[in-house]
Amino acid sequence: MKFLTTLAISGACLTLAACSGTGSGSGETGGGDDGILSDGLYELELPADTSVYGPAIVGEIDAWQQRNETGQAATNLPVSGTSTYRGGFAGSLGNDEEEVGLQGDATLMVNFGNQDVSGRFDGITGYEESGDSFPVSGGFELEGAFRHGHRISGDLSGTISDGSETAVIDGTLDAKLTGNGASGVLGTFEGSAGDLDLSGIFTADR
Repeated sequence: MKFLTTLAISGACLTLAACSGTGSGSGETGGGDDGILSDGLYELELPADTSVYGPAIVGEIDAWQQRNETGQAATNLPVSGTSTYRGGFAGSLGNDEEEVGLQGDATLMVNFGNQDVSGRFDGITGYEESGDSFPVSGGFELEGAFRHGHRISGDLSGTISDGSETAVIDGTLDAKLTGNGASGVLGTFEGSAGDLDLSGIFTADR
């Protein structure tokens, strides 16, 4: 069962969403020895060694970290119209004993007039500890709404399969629009599928 293939990361999986939502960030610069970001739009604990996830997931994590540390909360938000944001996501699915990495495409549609959000995570590839990848079918549907101006909160649900086993996901997401005119979005998500926990990060631009 690939969804339960061990991914040994010293107990530090991508359990990011539980630490999110700290505001616009005015703390000290940089991360600590434990990979904790003390500034930026989110304050999150990241794995000290992300290399075990493989290049694709490391790339998503690096892009997220850079945007989190250098980005600014959105200004001059549109008051009407719909914009499509495209980017990527990375996360982990598993429990305290076994995990796999997941990476794929993120698409969000933001309706600035109604202040609601929809979207999807799909095009998913799974990664084992060995670095081997495997195809994952299905995806996650996203539904959300604006909260406190540039903040977005919502739900995540869907079914994914590695060809032999299926995971039915139910979860939540938290995101922040960034940049002048709300040019980008960055966020976190978390959920579960039975005794498996899902968590991760995503970025996208319009």
